[in-house]
Amino acid sequence: MENPESENFFIGSDFEGAEGMFQAPPEGEGLNQEAIDQKRRDAEIIPDAQERFERILQEKEWTLVQEPIAYPTLNEWVNFRIEHDRGTKFYPCFLEDADGNINFVKFQLSNKSGYLEELKREAFFLADENSPTDNEIGLIEYQPPDEDSLAFLCARAIPFSEGRVVKDSEFSKDNAENAVKKIKELEEMPIDSLGQEVQNLSSFQTKRTPGQMMEDLVTRAQNQIHGQLKERIINQYYGEELREVLVHGDAKLKNIVCKKDGQTVFVDWGTCGKGFLGQDAAKLLLDVRRNEEVGNAVIQAYTHDQKGNVDKERAGGLLFGVVIS
Repeated sequence: MENPESENFFIGSDFEGAEGMFQAPPEGEGLNQEAIDQKRRDAEIIPDAQERFERILQEKEWTLVQEPIAYPTLNEWVNFRIEHDRGTKFYPCFLEDADGNINFVKFQLSNKSGYLEELKREAFFLADENSPTDNEIGLIEYQPPDEDSLAFLCARAIPFSEGRVVKDSEFSKDNAENAVKKIKELEEMPIDSLGQEVQNLSSFQTKRTPGQMMEDLVTRAQNQIHGQLKERIINQYYGEELREVLVHGDAKLKNIVCKKDGQTVFVDWGTCGKGFLGQDAAKLLLDVRRNEEVGNAVIQAYTHDQKGNVDKERAGGLLFGVVIS
């Protein structure tokens, strides 16, 4: 077995630049403890979450990865995210088990039902034998909510020696084409091929149709002409008739691991469910738009079939996704 300390384990953008990510702010800056505590209450963070986390580690014989990068404790993570106005839905971390294996674990921080449903959904997707998720990040264990503990999911981690999440400046044309290929495969997967346990989740159901999304956008438009123009564009490109497909739901660079063998692996499947054609591709395009070559690669790969012909349905879906984002 390889020495786990010889590799840098990485999954998700929250681990990027972790070496300097949790340094204390300069003296006189940042929130005081009273303000942090109030924000924790506002976010409905479980008061004794750190203690519950430590009990789980002791019961499971897990240890928080400290080499080669010291990962923050649950409380350090929450306080840092609060100070920098970032989300606190979950505490993601890397833990070493008694056999020396490094796994990625995502812990509950709040009792909000929507967050717990998202964690459950991701666990079910990772466990489903027909799931579109890659086997290398399959589920190891899921613990549902408990009054005295924390809900969590434990999945296999991808070693840094094999792949990592990259910045937009490092995301290549090949990476983009491979990611689009995965998005198209997901869109073509029959929704009813997933296990009934997944399909029965309330959060798996479609939240808003493309037409409802467009109506919301027009309603929010400060300029009436601007809103009418967007509506005309969408109607021209069949926004109302976009095909319902399976989507990742958050197909951004932070959730794409680029492997050294040229493959891409989507992670963080908590928002996966029913969506519209072009939804994922639009998210990816907006995330790489500052790199013209890569952005063009996303457009070309998504809107053209293998023979190089324009796929008008997907072109319309991509445009709709960009406009409503």
